[in-house]
Amino acid sequence: MNQYFFDIELISTLSEEYISLIPEQRNVINKLLQQGTVSNFALSSDRTKSWLTITANTEEEAISIVNSFPLRPFMNFSVHPLIFQLQSSMYFPQLSLN
Repeated sequence: MNQYFFDIELISTLSEEYISLIPEQRNVINKLLQQGTVSNFALSSDRTKSWLTITANTEEEAISIVNSFPLRPFMNFSVHPLIFQLQSSMYFPQLSLN
């Protein structure tokens, strides 16, 4: 599996359609995070930029995931294949509450 970093520009018109799609977009991102398909997601405070890393077999597969986003009609993006990505969570084991 490979990792792909997406730099996303959100073209917000704040239309009713855009606003109505936000909950569905959040659900899709949360599901992909739980599945491990998306390893991280960030949204700028002005809500005009977003960044995420997707794990997929090919760049085309990663792009197809982003193209399926509910807010895709309001996005422009660039994709960057990664060699690796370091995260602080990689250095700390998860606690078990057993």
